[in-house]
Amino acid sequence: QRPDDHRRKWNREEYERIALQRLQEEIAEEELGIPKQPAVKRELLKQRDYKVDLESKLGKSVVINKATPSSQTGG
Repeated sequence: QRPDDHRRKWNREEYERIALQRLQEEIAEEELGIPKQPAVKRELLKQRDYKVDLESKLGKSVVINKATPSSQTGG
């Protein structure tokens, strides 16, 4: 591995081993009759029904701490 090559290298053998292990566990659970967990049903994403006011906060700095209400925190 060259020192100027900073990209992550995927270890193919390791991930193949993990995938095979997972597959064997699934087959073993199936043979024992353990039912699979049902998929989680989530609500579909909806379009906002209000306008997001970004212009009023533009260029301002706000200090966020643990006591800040979630309506005033970002992200």
